[in-house]
Amino acid sequence: MRRIIILCLVTQAFGQWTSFSLSGLISHDNKSEQLYRYGGLTTTHQSALDIPKDRRIAIGATINKGFSNAGMVPIIHGDIKVSWNLTLRGRMASYGGNEGAVQLYGWGMSLTPGKENEPSKWKVLLDAGRLNAHNQLYLTGLQIMGKRSVEWRGFPIQIGLGMNKVDVNPFGMVEEGSPSKVKLQTNFVNVGTSFNLFGLKAIPQLWIGANYNLISISVVNTF
Repeated sequence: MRRIIILCLVTQAFGQWTSFSLSGLISHDNKSEQLYRYGGLTTTHQSALDIPKDRRIAIGATINKGFSNAGMVPIIHGDIKVSWNLTLRGRMASYGGNEGAVQLYGWGMSLTPGKENEPSKWKVLLDAGRLNAHNQLYLTGLQIMGKRSVEWRGFPIQIGLGMNKVDVNPFGMVEEGSPSKVKLQTNFVNVGTSFNLFGLKAIPQLWIGANYNLISISVVNTF
């Protein structure tokens, strides 16, 4: 069952669910701004999984859904535990559509303060990523977040505060001579949990911001 779930997730991650449609968008209107924020949060997405002490690698897939955008964006990702308090990770996705190709990739790290026998309940997460949509939109994202683990009636909950910055060059969406570069910042609260699913970890998360909201669910296996 575990192998079937992983196979289905990887297949969907290379499907054509992307909602990065640029038809009819203007570089600086509200719809394009929502798309840019969506791209920034997606390129820097992390599953926030704690890899067990006896394992070093995590591989999984995530489906992201923006509240203000149609469609979904699935990505595949992997984590490697370098030491007891440092984890490195990467993510990628690739889609084909009528407008062209969408390519996404990113990288990041998480650091746990404290000592190995007394780790902090806080984590510091830093992620970056890039997205190229149909050779018309080039986007880079940077995200920093502090996240704390708590329990409610024995149920694991992670709460984080963070900031996502996006730098966009919508060169295929503007007329010649028009200003094109766009910079946006999204401040957000992140809430997530995890539970077992056929031997895998399912991790739903919610990003709540004044300018944008996003929901995701990840399914991860550790080795």
